[in-house]
Amino acid sequence: MNEYLLESGKTFSDFPNMPLPCKAWNEVVTNRHITEHQNFVYPGLYEKAQEKVARFNTEQLNAYTENTNSVRNDSGQVFFLSGPAGTGKMFVYNTVANTLRSEGHIVLLHQELHLYY
Repeated sequence: MNEYLLESGKTFSDFPNMPLPCKAWNEVVTNRHITEHQNFVYPGLYEKAQEKVARFNTEQLNAYTENTNSVRNDSGQVFFLSGPAGTGKMFVYNTVANTLRSEGHIVLLHQELHLYY
């Protein structure tokens, strides 16, 4: 609030009868997607993801490595996993998401199975 007043050349002291804010509301209100993301992060998440990585076949491991390295190196690559039902696409996506979440990245899985970092 004070920032808006300062933009107009005013401060709270220019309005002596106005009550002062009791909370920093801009810190309280958050993006619901970020809040949902934070609910997925817990101690041991990285270890659990690595247990799943150990079960990957060669193609899954390659996709996982390319995805995670793209985020870690901030290279902004786009990936698309394709294959018949039951070949582990969602298993790879979830493992990538959990690994990156455990490293502090915000990962949102979209309904159409796109990953956004």
